Amino acid sequence: MTNKIRYVAINGSERVDGNNAHALEWSKHYLEKQDVILDIFSLAKFKIEPCGACGDCNFRNEPCIQNDDAARAIHLMEASDGVIFACAVHGFGATPLMSAFLERVGTGFLRHNRTLTNKVAG
Repeated sequence: MTNKIRYVAINGSERVDGNNAHALEWSKHYLEKQDVILDIFSLAKFKIEPCGACGDCNFRNEPCIQNDDAARAIHLMEASDGVIFACAVHGFGATPLMSAFLERVGTGFLRHNRTLTNKVAG
């Protein structure tokens, strides 16, 4: 028996029930028919603090110590075969929520152990 392919989608929209949420739910149902699991992590539903002024990440080689849900997102990303980053475009860039998330997890978590190396992402 083979394990099912598992992806996680990080929804960076501030709107919990917006277009991104609907597109990701459609994708989840479509992928289920292909025997693929899609977990959806909506940033708007969780507490994700932006990087602070502490600067500890420049001197420590361990994950960020802020007490929020970022580690939960990291766990889902690490347990998946691939990651989908989904967000609206605001002013020619990602939403502030997605931008803050990417900075936080990239600097505070992922640069230490490189746990997403060789995973598919887009």
